[in-house]
Amino acid sequence: MAKRNLAVSGIVLLLMVSILSVGCGKTQTDNGSGNGGTGGAATGELVFWAPFGGGDYEFMKQIVDAYNATAPDFTVELVSREWGTYYQGLNSALIASSGPDFFIAHQSKLAELIPTEKLQDVRQIESDVDWSTYMEAQVDAVTFEGVQYAVPLDTHAMVLFYNKDILERAGVSEQDLSGVNGIEGWNAILDKISKVVSADEHVLDIANSGANTVQQFWAWYVLNAQAGGSYIEGDEAVLNGEAGVQAMDIMNGWAAEGYLKKGIDDASSYDIFKSGKAALNFTGVWATGNYETNPDLNFGVMPIPAIAGEQKTWGDSHTFAIPTYIDGNRKEAALAFVDWANENAVTWAKAGHVPVKKTVLASEEYLAMPYRSDYMEVLNQVEYYPVTDMLGAANDLAMIKINESFLGKYAAKEALDKAKEEIDNLLR
Repeated sequence: MAKRNLAVSGIVLLLMVSILSVGCGKTQTDNGSGNGGTGGAATGELVFWAPFGGGDYEFMKQIVDAYNATAPDFTVELVSREWGTYYQGLNSALIASSGPDFFIAHQSKLAELIPTEKLQDVRQIESDVDWSTYMEAQVDAVTFEGVQYAVPLDTHAMVLFYNKDILERAGVSEQDLSGVNGIEGWNAILDKISKVVSADEHVLDIANSGANTVQQFWAWYVLNAQAGGSYIEGDEAVLNGEAGVQAMDIMNGWAAEGYLKKGIDDASSYDIFKSGKAALNFTGVWATGNYETNPDLNFGVMPIPAIAGEQKTWGDSHTFAIPTYIDGNRKEAALAFVDWANENAVTWAKAGHVPVKKTVLASEEYLAMPYRSDYMEVLNQVEYYPVTDMLGAANDLAMIKINESFLGKYAAKEALDKAKEEIDNLLR
């Protein structure tokens, strides 16, 4: 692990130099018309919407409760809203100026919310926030044409989980994995593992079946980005370029060689790795907490190696956004909570997400957490989605064609050409 430890140490050193130099509650399923920051909230209370469930909700609730215990002028009420209709309801609430005092939005969804003209430029709110304590790449990702529409909370990226016991059987070290520099070296590792796994074990575990094949799409997105490709540029899809085809051919090759089995749905993918039945697993950092619950699973995690070129990965960020329709003092109070939450994001890191405050990333408490610092390098490797208000629909189209190629319906180039045509029609 020497190479990776050196990289992490470098990040921590840069963070410390930078620091020294700067001298969910109840659940609602309505359409967004109620419990807003200007209508239903009592004086001295801020309503905070989030699409969190499970562990994410519990960790955010801990942050909110800890903040409220400091006796601020405005307390915060966390309202967990149903994920499936979250953005539809949020969009409607923003348009009607009847939504929350502040809310969570994925970085990838900001472009769909900006046309409501209800997102506040957070830099224009009077505050004591020291923006230099935030990671630049994540701040840049929420800034469009000079306007910072949100405050990043984290980065959650696709990473590589690995089963140490299976790797040992195959004679593959963690240094072998992290040192991969090209598809030949990566496939050589897959081949070595394939010789020792049993019929009910998996060389490589990536969800690729079911109603939602987004994990397979992210894996393609990673390989395409590593190979120097783009996805959408302006109003044109470019996913069918040389890099995109190469990425698709790589994944199809894994299936052809038996390294990646077909028919793995999203839930099964997590269960396969958690039960110790897979050597390697591509998924998001949020799986860390899930895998930790199996004390018999001897696993590690690292950024996805440089399989197809430069070391990059897919990623998104949870962000805090503040609407324009609330009063100035409520905006200031909301931003005060947001900055406090980021300063205390070690709690949020328990969910597996990577904090964006340099002070947190360099803290002994964060660095001592199992696994988390092993993938903190993704902060500088994330290739965010392109900025378009049609991203969700475009992703759905791309997802289908990528999966159809994986299943053998189309060759890589044909599938991506078809995806380009459909996405171009959508964008224009």
